[in-house]
Amino acid sequence: MTSTGASVQVVVRLRPMNELEKKDGTLPVISANGQEKTITVIKGQGNRQVRSYFTFDHAFSAFSSQEEIFDATLKPVIQYVYNQKLE
Repeated sequence: MTSTGASVQVVVRLRPMNELEKKDGTLPVISANGQEKTITVIKGQGNRQVRSYFTFDHAFSAFSSQEEIFDATLKPVIQYVYNQKLE
């Protein structure tokens, strides 16, 4: 957070594949790298495959827990607000 506390973060969380996608054998076309804070989107097939990378303040995979997301995103905001003194 900045010294004024006015900071906006962009966070992405991928959803797990739904039952229909699993049943149809759908391959995931998007992945998250939490350490690099990137999302990779794969378009096309075979030799015509194109990968696009997007960077965010945080990137969470479909396997991220609620606790992990809370600790990385909301907990710092709550601590900041809690530690502010009323003027």
